Amino acid sequence: MDHTQGFDAKPRKETNPADVQLGEIFAEITTLLDNAVGVTWYEESGNAVDQAVVALCRLRRAGAASRGGPEAGDVAVRDALALSDPGAVIWLASRTISYIDEHGFPELT
Repeated sequence: MDHTQGFDAKPRKETNPADVQLGEIFAEITTLLDNAVGVTWYEESGNAVDQAVVALCRLRRAGAASRGGPEAGDVAVRDALALSDPGAVIWLASRTISYIDEHGFPELT
């Protein structure tokens, strides 16, 4: 009796979901960063800066999962930032420093 009826008997190449997510986030990250320029996060939650930061965090996780370690996630973020407008990267860095400073980042003394 043929137990494969209705199924593809050939082995299938599995796709790592992290690879798919990595590609999707990478494709949208420069737009998200550009949209964040000039936006402050003091007025509303979920604004363009928040969206860009969350996307970069998701990109880092997907890169780490796709390539097997946190260093790979860091590389994915650096690669995305390298492709972005330098002004957008500078704006995001300044917003990130403000956020860390205002949320009680411990002093290094």
